[in-house]
Parts: sequence; C-alpha cells; structure tokens
Amino acid sequence: MWARSLVVIAALGGTAAAEALDVSLPYVPEPAPVTHRLGIGQPGDKLALDKVAVAIRQDALGVTAEVTLSVSTQETVAREAVIALDVPRGARVTGVALTLGKTERMVAHANTAEQASVEYERWLTRGKDPVLVQWKSEGKDGDLLEIRAFPLTKTDAGRIELTIELPQELAALTVDAIAPTVEVIGEKTYRKVQRPIVVQVPARRELVLPLAAARPAVTSTTSLYAGFAPSMGLPPIVVTIGSHRQHRVVAPVAANEIRKEVKRNLARLQYCYERVVQYGGEKIEGEAVLHFLVGRSGKVESVTVDGTITNERITSCLAETVAKFDFRAGDSAVVVNYPLRFCLAGN
Repeated sequence: MWARSLVVIAALGGTAAAEALDVSLPYVPEPAPVTHRLGIGQPGDKLALDKVAVAIRQDALGVTAEVTLSVSTQETVAREAVIALDVPRGARVTGVALTLGKTERMVAHANTAEQASVEYERWLTRGKDPVLVQWKSEGKDGDLLEIRAFPLTKTDAGRIELTIELPQELAALTVDAIAPTVEVIGEKTYRKVQRPIVVQVPARRELVLPLAAARPAVTSTTSLYAGFAPSMGLPPIVVTIGSHRQHRVVAPVAANEIRKEVKRNLARLQYCYERVVQYGGEKIEGEAVLHFLVGRSGKVESVTVDGTITNERITSCLAETVAKFDFRAGDSAVVVNYPLRFCLAGN
C-alpha cells in the first residue's frame, strides 16, 4: 500500500508555481497494541465456573491481574475443582488463595512441584481443604497450568483468587473464560458471555517504591500450595536457594536459622501490629507473608510483604523490621517466604 501524492512548490523564472508530483512512499502502519490471551477453564473441567472477576493493579513489582474465580457444584457430596489456566508468555502466577463457604481464607505459598503435589494428594485423601496451582506443559503462546481445590459441595461454593504478574509490553489482556459472567472491576460486567473480553492494561507509571524481591511463581519446578503444614505443626516455611534458574528446598538447619531469627525479633514484629490495632483503634486480623532475600553476606537485601493484612502502617513496619535481620554469611543467596498470623486477643 502506498501513500498519497505530495504537493511541491517549485520556483520557475522568478515566480512561484504549484506543481503536483507523484511521490510514492511506503505506508507504515501504526504498531498494533500487544494483546495476550488468558484462558480460564475449558470444556470438560470438573464443576461449574460461575463468574470471573478481573482487576488490573500496579505495585512495586509491576502490573498485575487480580483474578477471582467463583466455582460451585450442584452435588451434595464433596467434589474437587479442577480448572485449566492458560497464561500468556511472560506472565507469572505468583499468588493463589482459596475460600470455601464460610471457612477461613487460605493463602498458598511456593514449594517444589514434587513436594506440593505430595502434600495436596496427602490431604485430599483425608478430606481436608488444600488448593494447588501447578505447571502442566508449555503451550503455543504461553504456559498451561492447572488449578485444583477441594472440597466443594452444593452448600459450600468456592472462591479462588489468583495474582498474575503481566509482561512489560502488554497493552491489553484478552480474557477467554468458560463462565457466563465476566466482571472487569471498575469498568463493566458482561453477562451471558459468548466471546473473549478485552481488558485494557494502563501504561506503567514510574513509582518511587522500596526495592522489592521477585515473588516466587509457578514454573515446571515450583508450585503454589495451601493446606495443612507438612510436618510437626510448624509454620509453613518454604526457602529456595540459588539463582532464578535453580530451585531446591534448603536443608532443615537453614530453615531453623530463619525461624530462630524471626523468633528473636518476634516482639518487634508484634509491635508493628499492636500499635495500629491497640493505639489506632482499628480491628484488623489476618496473615502477613514476609518475602525477603538474604544475600551471601547474611544481610537482607530486599523485602516485600503481602497477604490478607494490607494496612500500610503494619506492612511497612514489618518490612523495616525484616530489613534489619542478621544471618551468617553463606555461599548462596536465599529467598524466604514466611507467613505470620495476627489476631486480636481472645480470637
């Protein structure tokens, strides 16, 4: 396709005359916005996917899609939910939480794929309440994952919350869900959905935020799991060691060192919560997950805090306290995910 002709003014014998010349220039179209597909569910999935809600947010690590799935069953016996998830290339699933009926919300943590699968199957057979997000295979345009949650009944529907970090170049997200209702938070609710919904992703803003360590994500070697702690009733600590290409669970002695340092600073961490709820008069309960990177020197190099507690005074105080943790020097950097549960006295 070629551009329109140009009009050129030429000087002829001291006078100006307008002369039309055909100048062919190549047509350069505007670059199309980068759009990626987020597939949720597929024919044959167990249980009904009733509604999908999507919210686009920005935090210290970039732009994320907060996706909430409402699932149900018409059967009175307990059923397992198995839902396919097709994430675009470059996207990272970094969080999942499960709420069944009126039970407490469970937040998943990273673990090795093998260990997470073993724990999920272990508690599934005992009728407990686990949730698992695992990598299945590499697709044409991204990764194929699987969400598993148990148990759902006719009276206890489920809510599965996913956090998906989006690629830098993404301008729009195409939500292709096997659900009758798709809600784009803050924009519109689509009912009797027949085709994919395109959700615009705002341009990234430059934010002045503290250094944040990358959150663990679902890969071929790492899964997200929530359920009963694997052993001895200890807090579910997951520690990975090495570069982003190497993932293995550190030996128990290293986990004990992490736990010992947390206990040594427990009063300071507790004060971050107490000063807000006792002196500020706010009624806040829930979980704060400490994500921090211990460098080879033994110093904490970066900290982020997430979870159900979102009060900024609490989370920023927790981050400042963790930043002062002190460990022995080692041969490799260590990434730690440590959940803390806070509740009011008597609860």
